[in-house]
Amino acid sequence: MLVTRRAVSALILSLLVLSGCSASVSVGARAVSPERLEEAIAGKITVDGGAGDAESAGIEVSCDDELPAEVDASVDCFGTDAEGGRTGFRTVVTDVDGQDVDFDVDLFLDGDTLAEQVGAQLTQQGYAVESLECEEVAGEVDATSTCTVQVEGAAETDELAITIKEVDGLRFRFAYRSVT
Repeated sequence: MLVTRRAVSALILSLLVLSGCSASVSVGARAVSPERLEEAIAGKITVDGGAGDAESAGIEVSCDDELPAEVDASVDCFGTDAEGGRTGFRTVVTDVDGQDVDFDVDLFLDGDTLAEQVGAQLTQQGYAVESLECEEVAGEVDATSTCTVQVEGAAETDELAITIKEVDGLRFRFAYRSVT
């Protein structure tokens, strides 16, 4: 085993709460525009117990694609804070009734963001990380993912099991351990 220490990391957007996991918008077309999605998601984020919103906290929600007005269609969007912390929002259409589109919003961490956070923890623990690749992980307690890490001086890569331990709004705490 190359990486033997366990770590727990508080992750990005620590004061935010996604105040609902569903949204509904009325569209006059066959899809929800990226701008409407951004507005709907940002409208569900509150800060410090409702004292502020995503905009006042410097959180920018961005969606690159439109969300087709079809049940089970999905699009990924991202929330980025002023320090560059990033959380994913997966929108999935649950119902379409005429021009009304209902969708759920699920949190996730993309592989690059997870790798950045795990890499920072390993570096703090004294490991010189040569390469690190992680799979996406759902933003829910007990969700799991894996990362493959190569540390300086090691002949082989090490596989890390990542487990989400706590979700508090948009803040994630996770643990990792070596499985190779």
